[in-house]
Amino acid sequence: MKWLGRGLPAYVPRLKISPFDAMDIIHEAGGVAVLAHPGTGVQDYLIPYLIKKGLAGVEAYHPEHTKQAEKKYANVAYRYKLAAMGGSDFHREGMRMIGCRRTSLGQLAILASHKSF
Repeated sequence: MKWLGRGLPAYVPRLKISPFDAMDIIHEAGGVAVLAHPGTGVQDYLIPYLIKKGLAGVEAYHPEHTKQAEKKYANVAYRYKLAAMGGSDFHREGMRMIGCRRTSLGQLAILASHKSF
């Protein structure tokens, strides 16, 4: 990568905040919060607390998730009436999988149901 990454011209250091603070910011901006690739980030024990705080979806389908992890997080979404989202990140060199995981219109409707307009 020529531009993105530590020490490269377009690198911007990450602001580290808790998922709870992030959810506050998202909600204050009028958005809905989705937990991105839970199998590789936030610890599972935090998910029920995030749900109580207003979590609207879980990125169940992700290129770095195993089929078992995808099933696990899709079941979490179903159990708690959250949207089971799909995502294909492009965070680093070699991740040329954009579009390999998608979100159905039905799941987007579930996501939208969490939004109070």
